[in-house]
Amino acid sequence: MTATITAPATTEEAPLYRRAETRLAVVGKGKRIHYSATDDTLCGKAITRYTDVEEAATLGYEHCGRCIRAAEDRAYSISLAGASPLMAALHDVVDTVEAVDAARRDLPTVGQMTTLARLLDELADATGEAATHRDNARLLLANHDMTFRLASTYLDRLIPAARALRAEAAAARAANDQAAAKAAAALEPGMYARDGRVYRVVLSEAGRLYAKVWAEGDDDTPPSFEFAPGAIRHLRPEHRMSAEDAKAYSRRIGACCVCGKTLTDPASIERGIGPVCADKV
Repeated sequence: MTATITAPATTEEAPLYRRAETRLAVVGKGKRIHYSATDDTLCGKAITRYTDVEEAATLGYEHCGRCIRAAEDRAYSISLAGASPLMAALHDVVDTVEAVDAARRDLPTVGQMTTLARLLDELADATGEAATHRDNARLLLANHDMTFRLASTYLDRLIPAARALRAEAAAARAANDQAAAKAAAALEPGMYARDGRVYRVVLSEAGRLYAKVWAEGDDDTPPSFEFAPGAIRHLRPEHRMSAEDAKAYSRRIGACCVCGKTLTDPASIERGIGPVCADKV
């Protein structure tokens, strides 16, 4: 139901918005006139600005049909309230309920609060404009001043900031992975030492390099080189052990530092590497 609004004519009956004790309002960029008795329209929308009948008539705006029906109900109850103390009391109750309902609608939802909490945590180290929005949202939450509309506003600001931060982190990871892959491509099979641990780089049957790390073993497990997932990405050509370093390490562990087998031959013990593995370092 729509009706073009016109400037008030000289009649005995006041315009509907006055009889309903409401104000005229506009929502967004729409060209409809809404009626408001609280901070929202009678049809439940957030008000962008208030207007008057002259402006509406000049611009040719139309009435919102839902607001008209709600205003007619209000005008009727107000007219009854003027003739009966009981109806006047009922009208006050209706106004109170509408005000409470409007306040309830202005509270942030559980979904909004959950998303805000996640974003604030995600943007803990953000800088610049994102940090300003983050700190303002935190202050509103701390003071219990966050409303539905403010939550929507800050979600609109923080979500793009979080997406940008994720994109930067993803780009950094991709760059690191690319650098690691480039460095790994320069490796050759052999022995490597990094951060106090010794690795053996091996060429798989599929033609890919992977790393094993020396494990001391225990009473039930003999010492050996064990597969080290992801270790190949952290090794660099400068970590490769020289033959002398491999010998010294072999003497310390009492086993061939290439294959991990215990050395028994005096010549192999002296070399620190078994005869078969000597060419692998």
